[in-house]
Amino acid sequence: MKSSVRMFAFVGMLAAAACGDDGVAPGNLTEEEAQELATAIFSQSLFDALTLNYEQPAQSPGGPQLAMYTATVETTGDCPLGGTVAIDAVIDVETDDQTGAGTIDFAVDLVHAACVVQGDMGTQFTLTGNPDLGFDFLMTTDAEENAEFSGGVSGSLMW
Repeated sequence: MKSSVRMFAFVGMLAAAACGDDGVAPGNLTEEEAQELATAIFSQSLFDALTLNYEQPAQSPGGPQLAMYTATVETTGDCPLGGTVAIDAVIDVETDDQTGAGTIDFAVDLVHAACVVQGDMGTQFTLTGNPDLGFDFLMTTDAEENAEFSGGVSGSLMW
């Protein structure tokens, strides 16, 4: 949990260098505004990414589970308070039916276009992606059901 808060704070500090709070011209954010902005970005972006509908490949009834599949989603959605977000996502799943080992690799790129998000203290921010915001998560399991997780965030934002 501490690393999540640190990640939000770090991204917020980066955003503070290029953000404004007057809605007209860029300026410096307070530490509280930067933290609120980072939380709003991640909350909305991860919600957009994780609520995607994608078709899972067909499986035969009673047959073995499909060992590999890839799903791709390219869509544009409305932001709750105005604007849009373009979503380009890929999920790759590979499993070994015999051992139970496998990987799940989920990557998503989000490009915001005048997307308005609201922070938990009520401040509204308008996001315009430049070039985009990306998330990548990888989970690997072995035959003993041990799991390893990794992931990252990429891109830059222009406000």
